[in-house]
Amino acid sequence: MPSASQPRSASPTALLALALLGCGAAAQSQPPVTAAAAAPTRPPAQDDDLVGVAVRFGTAALGGDRAIARRLTLTHAELVAMTTRRVTAADYEREVSGFLDGLAREGGEAGPVKVTAKLIKTETLAPGEKRRRFVQIGVVQLIVTDGSGQAHDGPPFLFVHTDAGWRYAVRQ
Repeated sequence: MPSASQPRSASPTALLALALLGCGAAAQSQPPVTAAAAAPTRPPAQDDDLVGVAVRFGTAALGGDRAIARRLTLTHAELVAMTTRRVTAADYEREVSGFLDGLAREGGEAGPVKVTAKLIKTETLAPGEKRRRFVQIGVVQLIVTDGSGQAHDGPPFLFVHTDAGWRYAVRQ
């Protein structure tokens, strides 16, 4: 037991209660953070995962496997959740279908191909005029090697990280 001249040490429970009370008081005096303005809470997506998704998407799309290519493409609901632009489901589905049909045609004309990918960049975009929330994007270049061994660099492809993982974005 401390004497009158020695300071008393607070119990761990009392310190915890003071800390919690202090944190609660500070939180009440500040305005709440809205979900739209909050920074992303999930860890950034892995770049190697993005490259793998890009290869699977390119292989499926050029090989005419619409089911896999479509599964790796941003859905209308995912697009609408992140953009401020008005996009109808019918218009978006027409755009996606047309794009996938074009890739399947190109792949069919080229014959069997091997698809690899090169990461160009990843970036997290803040909410703004075109975006409702933070959006993590990745730009990947597909490299298509035909049956003769000739490699062809494709145009850059934009991918967006969603709760379901990386998805190809037809629209920018």
